[in-house]
Amino acid sequence: MSLQAYQAHLTQRFSQRDAQDAEQWLAIAVNNTVVRVDAATVALVAQRPQITRLPGVPPVVAGVCHASGRSVVALHLSIALGHDAADPGCAHLICLAEGSMALLATAVAADTRDLTTFDPLPFVREALAAMPPPRSHIP
Repeated sequence: MSLQAYQAHLTQRFSQRDAQDAEQWLAIAVNNTVVRVDAATVALVAQRPQITRLPGVPPVVAGVCHASGRSVVALHLSIALGHDAADPGCAHLICLAEGSMALLATAVAADTRDLTTFDPLPFVREALAAMPPPRSHIP
């Protein structure tokens, strides 16, 4: 299945969910660690776009990029999971439904049996708190 077909499938699947389907999960892999994320927290799964690194941000922030017509801040999921460095093999961008944040991952799948649950929202809030305040260039 192509990435575009998979994205269309996910979009259709998420839009048709009802209360009975409330617990759906995505498996996300990075640095040989696989966790599951509640699919309701994910807005989009896409191929990793070009990411622009920002000066002065903590190592957890990969940079900013464009996904589905909006700018998002891409975060290194590997650092959130306790690894010392970012995984250079991350090919997927997982855009979160809340805010303009995304996670970088090596692989994404629907099979989530026996996986540890990872809630990305506290990690995203912590990353935002660690970022320096924006500086104005207006004198």
